[in-house]
Amino acid sequence: MAHIEQVLQRIAAKQPFEAVLADGSLYIRAADYPPFFATAIHDGHQLREELRRCCLLSDQQRKHEEDPHTGAMIEALPLVIVARDSRYEYDLNRTPDECIYEQAWGQQVWRSPLTEDQRALSLAKHAAFYRVYRALIERIEKIHGRCLVFDMHSYNTERLGRIDWPHFNLGTSQVARHRFRGTIAFWLQQLAGFSIEKNTLRVAENDVFQGRGYISRFTREHFKNTLVLSTELAKFYCDEKSGDPFPLIVQSISEQLVPAVQKTVRKFTRQRWQRAAPGQKQVSDGIDPILKSLDHELYRLVGKMDVLDHVNPSNQAEARSLFYRNHYHKNPQFHYRPIQLDPFRLKEQLYQLPVDKLDDATLQGLYRDVINAYADKVEQLASIGSSKFLYNSLRYYGEPSARDIANAQFLLHAPPLPEHSPPANIPADKIRELMLDYMRNEGIEGRVKISRTIVASAMVSASQNAVLIKHSAMVNQRQLQALIHHEIGVHLVTTRNAEQQPLKIFSLGLPLNTLTQEGLAILAEYLSGNITLKRLRMLALRVLVIQRMVSGAPFQEVFTWLMDEHGFSADAAFNLSTRAYRGGGFTKDYLYLRGVHDCLKAYREGTCFDDLFIGKTSLNYLPILAELRERELIKPAKFTPPAFSNPQTPDPIMEYIMGAIG
Repeated sequence: MAHIEQVLQRIAAKQPFEAVLADGSLYIRAADYPPFFATAIHDGHQLREELRRCCLLSDQQRKHEEDPHTGAMIEALPLVIVARDSRYEYDLNRTPDECIYEQAWGQQVWRSPLTEDQRALSLAKHAAFYRVYRALIERIEKIHGRCLVFDMHSYNTERLGRIDWPHFNLGTSQVARHRFRGTIAFWLQQLAGFSIEKNTLRVAENDVFQGRGYISRFTREHFKNTLVLSTELAKFYCDEKSGDPFPLIVQSISEQLVPAVQKTVRKFTRQRWQRAAPGQKQVSDGIDPILKSLDHELYRLVGKMDVLDHVNPSNQAEARSLFYRNHYHKNPQFHYRPIQLDPFRLKEQLYQLPVDKLDDATLQGLYRDVINAYADKVEQLASIGSSKFLYNSLRYYGEPSARDIANAQFLLHAPPLPEHSPPANIPADKIRELMLDYMRNEGIEGRVKISRTIVASAMVSASQNAVLIKHSAMVNQRQLQALIHHEIGVHLVTTRNAEQQPLKIFSLGLPLNTLTQEGLAILAEYLSGNITLKRLRMLALRVLVIQRMVSGAPFQEVFTWLMDEHGFSADAAFNLSTRAYRGGGFTKDYLYLRGVHDCLKAYREGTCFDDLFIGKTSLNYLPILAELRERELIKPAKFTPPAFSNPQTPDPIMEYIMGAIG
């Protein structure tokens, strides 16, 4: 048993839980928070004793108009709400003013009118349900940008006086059908595919019921990005008079319901919605001159600012040679390109941008977030090579959490896999040639340059408008494909898509975009079939290197730890250590492992990634991106990473390992 405030707190914190409200009125199970949940609001039959004594109806009479076993049909889904009280106490599909019956279906319900205290308790239960229901949708829309509710009911066929009744009836009279028609049609198609004892079922829309219940109305009035599929199931699965189930039919419906729901959710999350119909409220349609001017000025100030272009040491080769000659005892001294930047003046200009002139609260919040993030970036860039850089890096990127460290340790202690690792025999010039071939085949314009200044094997440089290849890079075929799907398939694709957007903010990047972009890039390696345990262990070691660096360990200590404890060569240990210590302490590298965890989790939940590819975006901003796309302030992505549009069947062991990264 749980109090409602405890339930609401768990939902707000996205905690998995299972509970019954303290008054026994509602059961909720949240194994996860996918972009959908299911309800069975008329499944309940219980009636508190004081009302049972007042009720004129027998248990069998009440059950005849309830929806027994609809809760059992949805119990295999990850997020469900099942009402346990009888609809004769209060009907959750009616407004608070109308939810307590005096008469129902031609029958008097109570021996005498209920007292005010009796009514108040029932109304409190009705309100509690909608508090939980509202909190769930708010949480799901915040995570995924949209929500789909499978609202399951049943109905009696005997009173229809017809033999052609539908087994499934979908009521859509209160939903924005012009926006959701693709999902509605798909759900009807899925229901039509059900088969009971080899018999095809009849499906209808707005036939015996039109979906006029309060749950649909409440949702429509409060949540424009949530669709309720109010689905009525004829009581062919039970005895209509007694409610006794036909177990094999109930089981068959339950088993077929799960894949039908999953497929419909995927359709829903990937659907490009229609714009709101004329007369519907919109915040602001089109790009007004104030927004265009603000966007242009922000890009003018920081559009060419890229920390990655400056944080790589300009004397890396010389520093390495001196470090080796000193037998690893003296930490390398890195030098950096001079930066012509007045951080105080630039931050002042950023904060003077006229964000408050935007009438649109969504856009105003978005631009404030980006400006604040770039103010932190300015401090970071200005402090490269100084003791302040680590502090500014921590402020912008953060540091590994206990979960990040646990995930890293899990990967490092995983048993070795029999992975075939051919020799690395593809040099930088060949990598460049093959990347250019790939880009031509995909229709992606761009340059590929060989660089002597970068630390990574490859990276996309926005300021140079090119993919950079480290001059000493040497990879095998699988590593090459991983690089292609990572750097070109995600980083270059999102760069090119951002250039197509009417707003430059998506080229600059939203806050936390590094976490999502690197997560998507690693996920692309996995979905294309090119991830290896060795690669994942390297990501894990990056987390632990950052942890040690933040804890105060000097360069040479981390360098020798990589060689002594993990068998690194001197060059490999130097490269990985340099990634962390460059600039004075660059914590970005731990984000790869956290990012792929977040992105894989969202991917498996059926989250639509289309909006993440339109530029340098973030999972945290998916609801805002969905709104901007609906209002045509962003354009659909011109390019889609091939790994996501055509994912490969994963290796079962690697699938388990990826899924175990918690």
